[in-house]
Amino acid sequence: MSLSVSAVADPATGREREILTVASAHLNTMGVSVEWFSDIADTLGLTRPALYNYFADREDLQFRCYLMACDELGQRFDVAQASHEDPVDTLTGFLAINLTAAPELAVMSELAALRPEQRDAVTARQDGLVTRIAGEIRRGIDAGRIRDLDARLLARTLLGLASWPSLLSRWGSPADRTLLTRGVHSFLLRGLATRPAEAAPLPERLAPLAPVRPDLFSRADISAARRESVLIAASALFNTRGIGATRVDDVAERLGLSKRIVYHHVGQKQDLVDACVERAYRYSAALMSAAEAFEGPRIQALTTAIRDIVLANSDPAACIMVPYVGYGQVGAAEQAAVRGHVARMIGGYRTLITAGIAEGSLRPIDVEAVLLALPGLFCWSANAPDQSADDVASRAELLASIAARGILA
Repeated sequence: MSLSVSAVADPATGREREILTVASAHLNTMGVSVEWFSDIADTLGLTRPALYNYFADREDLQFRCYLMACDELGQRFDVAQASHEDPVDTLTGFLAINLTAAPELAVMSELAALRPEQRDAVTARQDGLVTRIAGEIRRGIDAGRIRDLDARLLARTLLGLASWPSLLSRWGSPADRTLLTRGVHSFLLRGLATRPAEAAPLPERLAPLAPVRPDLFSRADISAARRESVLIAASALFNTRGIGATRVDDVAERLGLSKRIVYHHVGQKQDLVDACVERAYRYSAALMSAAEAFEGPRIQALTTAIRDIVLANSDPAACIMVPYVGYGQVGAAEQAAVRGHVARMIGGYRTLITAGIAEGSLRPIDVEAVLLALPGLFCWSANAPDQSADDVASRAELLASIAARGILA
């Protein structure tokens, strides 16, 4: 039976809402998983059969989590609109509510795991919210308060930033929400550049993603190249479908190979996830090193790095996984490695930004606040619905521009 938005049940209340809140947090940690129902029941002190009194199945529970997120985001936007006349104040007020609000909402990154009619219903609500936010942005553009930017793309950027605290608390550490909000406002309104003209990203990438070219007479080279192709395919699927919603079968099908080949070159799904995460941080480290070695203004190194990350996360030929929903599916050893990677990344970009302030290419800002907030500007991009080369290039350009100049006219 086809499911329309109008046919969706009334907003959850009481026990049902409690279940949805717990399930949303679990989704943000694990993504969709086979054990999902049982884990949520255990957290709530319920039996698994008791959950079926509220939800038909796993997809229904995920669907209702996503609908609750859409509805709550809409209500938060209502509050921001009712509280402010100025469109810029409305947008920053909406972000402030989301950056400080609890409990957390589900990050809607695994639509592919839903049934088609459910997916269509959630997408319709998401699009409706994007349209409302874009309308407020256009009002700001018409009033001369906001730069003439792509309003729908900026609206999706704001929704990506609104989801960032839930992801940061898993891949990084629980953040001071006041500090995080200050960091977002630091770059969102006025940008980071003292002189925006020198902040345009370089024409070329700082750390190009060179394809593996094996020696056809070397068995080891051929094996390494095939392993790399598996990781590229898995990274692309993890980015667009979600870790939980992606099976080894999906990776094999994308490559036109059997599952045995995937198992042979990488291993089980856990090995696949861990290898993609490690590869992602290896690329991020190479990009950071290239930014540090760049001899031009630090702000240009920073905006080029942001542009390059967005491109790399959606590059079909060499896709790099973006740390997003699904941290709980990373193995314990790799989680420990991630903590070390994150610390080194923070240290490297702290040095880069501090040097930019000292040379005068970056405005005097709260460096620690910006370090917390800046990844939220672009981490959502690889999971966006539009993934054509032109769409990705437009997003990369816009996000680098926001980091440099902000959104104010």
